[in-house]
Amino acid sequence: MHQSSSTRRPHWLIGVLLSGLISCTALPEPVLPPVSMPSDVRNSELDAPTAYRVLAGEIALQSGANDVAFGMLLKAAEESPDPALFQRATEIALQARAGGSALKAVSSWIDAYPASVSAWQQKFVLELTLQKAQEATRTLRSLIALLSADELTDLGIRLPRLLERLPEPELRTQLISDAFTPIKDDPTHGPTARAILGTALMQSGDAAGAFEHAREALSQAPSNLLALSLAVASLEGPDWSLQPKIDDYLATPDANSRLRYFYAKTLSQNSHTRAALKTLQVAGPDSQLDAQARLLKAQLLLDHGQWNSAKQIAAELFDELELAESEAGASVRQDALLLLIDHAKHQQDWQEASRWLDQLEGGMDPTAIAFQRAKLLTAQGELDEAQALIAALNPSPASPPSALELRLSWMQIQLLQQAEQWQQAYLRARAVHESRPDDPDWTYTLGMLAERVKKFDEMERLMRRHMELAPDDHQAHNALGYSLADRGLRLSEAKTLIQHALTIVPNDPFVIDSWGWVLFRLGDTAQAAQALTRAWSMRADPEIAAHLGEVLWRSGDTDRARTTWQEGLTIEPDNQVLLETIQRLTSKP
Repeated sequence: MHQSSSTRRPHWLIGVLLSGLISCTALPEPVLPPVSMPSDVRNSELDAPTAYRVLAGEIALQSGANDVAFGMLLKAAEESPDPALFQRATEIALQARAGGSALKAVSSWIDAYPASVSAWQQKFVLELTLQKAQEATRTLRSLIALLSADELTDLGIRLPRLLERLPEPELRTQLISDAFTPIKDDPTHGPTARAILGTALMQSGDAAGAFEHAREALSQAPSNLLALSLAVASLEGPDWSLQPKIDDYLATPDANSRLRYFYAKTLSQNSHTRAALKTLQVAGPDSQLDAQARLLKAQLLLDHGQWNSAKQIAAELFDELELAESEAGASVRQDALLLLIDHAKHQQDWQEASRWLDQLEGGMDPTAIAFQRAKLLTAQGELDEAQALIAALNPSPASPPSALELRLSWMQIQLLQQAEQWQQAYLRARAVHESRPDDPDWTYTLGMLAERVKKFDEMERLMRRHMELAPDDHQAHNALGYSLADRGLRLSEAKTLIQHALTIVPNDPFVIDSWGWVLFRLGDTAQAAQALTRAWSMRADPEIAAHLGEVLWRSGDTDRARTTWQEGLTIEPDNQVLLETIQRLTSKP
C-alpha cells in the first residue's frame, strides 16, 4: 500500500514523554528562582541573637539591601544552625541573581546537613546554572548516594530538563556518563542508571545504544518507569522486541496512566491502531483516563468506524473543558470539536457541521479555520467556492512561493483530492514542485499524484529522485514497489524495493501490506496471506481489508474474505479500492 507512517526520530519522542511524566513524580523539583521550601526544612525555635539577625536581615531585604540581608541570614543559619535559615539565605541570593552567594549558602547548608537531599539538589542546579559542569558532576554523584531507587527514577525523569542549563550537548552527555556509568551495575540503582544513560544516548541520536540500556534495565527492573519510557521511545526504531515488557507492565493494576497514554499514542503514530485502542480500553472506564487519553481513544474509535462512540467521548470532552485554562486543555477541546465536525460531515448533517465549525472561531488560527470551512464546502460539492476561500488568504502571490503560499497550495491540493479531481491536483503540485525541485516532500507528493493520473514513468522518476533526496525515508521505496506490484510489472524489482522499505520500518502495517501484495502477485499465496493478516491485525484499514480479502477469496476461504471486507466497509463505506475489489470478485458490492 502507498500510505505509510511518516519517519520520526525516537530522540524527539523521549523528550516529550519525559515531560509528560514529570507530573507523576514525587521528588521536588528545584526551580530558580523562586525556590519552594523543601521537605526537610522545618520551623524551629530561635534564640534571641539569632532571631534578631533574622529580623534585621528581613528588614534589610525590604529596604533593598540584599547583600546585607544575605549576610545576616547566612550568619544566623551558621550560628543556629537551622536548615530553614540556610534555605532563606539561598533564596535571597537567588532573588538577587547572585549565583556565587547562593552557592556559598548551599555549601554551608551541606556542611551543616550533609544528608539533606534538598541542599544537594539546590547545589546541583546552581552549578549547572553557573556552567560548572565538573563540579555539578561531583555534586550529582553525592546526591545519587542519598536517593532511594524511586527518588532516583524521579530525578532521571527531570534530568533532561535540568541539564538544559548546560548549553553544549556534549557537556550534558559527558556529565551523565561520568555520574551514572560507575553505578550501572549496582543492584539498587543500576536499572535506573542504565535507563538514564540510555535516555542520554537516545537524545544524542544513538538509538541502538539506548535500546541496549533499556533492555538491560528492564531485565532487572520490569516496572522501572524511566526504563519503560525509554522502551516506548524505542518503538520509533526497527526493533520492537521490548513491546511485551511494556504490555506486561501496563497489565498491572497500578500502571502509570501517562505511560499508558504515550504508549498508545506511539502505537497510533506508527499505525498500530488496533493495539493502541486496546491499550486504552483495557485501562477500564473512561473516567480512569485523562483528557488527552480520552481524546486519543475517540480518534481511534473513529478510525475503526465506531463513529457514535467517538462522538460521545468528543462531546463530553468539549463540554467538560469549556472553562479550561491550561493550553493542553484548550488544545484537547479544540481537537474534540474537530472530531465532532468530522462526525457531522460523516452523517452529511451539514447544518450541525457548520454549527460546530462556528465554535472554532478564536480557538484556531484563521488559516486553519478557513481550511476547515473549505473542506466542509468540498464535502457538499462546492469545490470552486472552497478553492476561492483558500486563494483569498493570499492576495499577493510571491516568487518563489512564501511559506504561507506553500501551505495554501497544500490545502488546495488536499481539497482537490477530497473531490477526486486528480488532474487538477497533479497540475497544482507540479507548479509548486517546479519552484522546489529538491524538496523531498513535494517530490513525493507530485510522484503520488502522477501515478493517480497514470503518468507512471514520471511517478517512477520522481520516486527515485525522492530516494536520492531522503535516503533514510522508506516511503518512496514502498510506493514505487507497491505501484509496480499492483500493475504486475517487474515483480522481482518491486519485491526488492519493498524489502528495502521493510529494513527501515519492519513494523509498518502499510509496508507489510505492500509486502503481502507483491508476494501474492508472485504467486506465493500462503506467505501473502500471512503478511496481510499481520498487517490487518495491526491496523484496521479498508485497503488492507481489500488485499487480505482478495487473497483469502483466491485461496477458497470466501467466508473469511467476506467478513474482512465487511469490517473494512464499516470503517470506510465508500472506499473505492475495497468496493472495486468486492465488485470484481463477487459481481456485487
